[in-house]
Amino acid sequence: MIRLLLICLIGPFSYTGAAWAATELEDILNIPKAAFIVENVCEYTLYTKKASRGFVKVRTVSMGNAGFVEPESEPHLALTAGHVLECDQELGDRFFGDSLQKTDITSFEVKHFTTFAIYNGVRYPVNILEKGPNGLGPQDIAIISVILPKGLPHYHIPILKDKNSYGMKSAVSIYGFMPSIDEWRLKNGKIESLSDALIKVETHVYKGLSGSILLFWDGNRHYAIGVTVGVYITPSEGYVDMAVATRLTDKVIAEIEKKAASFNK
Repeated sequence: MIRLLLICLIGPFSYTGAAWAATELEDILNIPKAAFIVENVCEYTLYTKKASRGFVKVRTVSMGNAGFVEPESEPHLALTAGHVLECDQELGDRFFGDSLQKTDITSFEVKHFTTFAIYNGVRYPVNILEKGPNGLGPQDIAIISVILPKGLPHYHIPILKDKNSYGMKSAVSIYGFMPSIDEWRLKNGKIESLSDALIKVETHVYKGLSGSILLFWDGNRHYAIGVTVGVYITPSEGYVDMAVATRLTDKVIAEIEKKAASFNK
């Protein structure tokens, strides 16, 4: 009861899984202080003869997750999934209604408008520093910086460089906001597949965790070893049996350190 009460008092945190050892519980309570929601805004220009100006502008908002990582620096570096920062290249049903039909559109253009971080319920501007598949290789991952007020404290998740510390069947965790159920959740699982680029984790989570940091407990601290990028869905149940994460490769880690060093000059 004491542990559950402590979790509720710390912040937006819901624990599901086996009991944690005291030191592990103390460390996991730091993770919500590093996690935040990414809000990505895209602007669409829809060309149609039905509009007096010949076009209509529509802005859409999509959500994902992200987490602050070490090294600690200004501005505040974080990781998310690359696709969280992308705009849909197709027009879905949400664009149309009684006043505008899909057949009314002759063509359209789309551009990224802006991105925000929602940390502790407050919206802050975001700079996109690097996004695959450019400087980070083919990985679905992005390095961003959040423009926070000076002195605003938050936790940085350390990055694990020793890839021999974990392997098949290693226990891992994912913490993030699930829009489908409007809750923050910590989900535990085991590594079921491991390659140079990807980590697949057997766990039951809902959709919407893209960008969440994949965590590994080494006995002393929880380390970031990947970024959640996808799921395998069980249609009849509504949850997923497998989460897929982009592995933090040496190239990605080197780029994070490079970005941090450039801001500290």
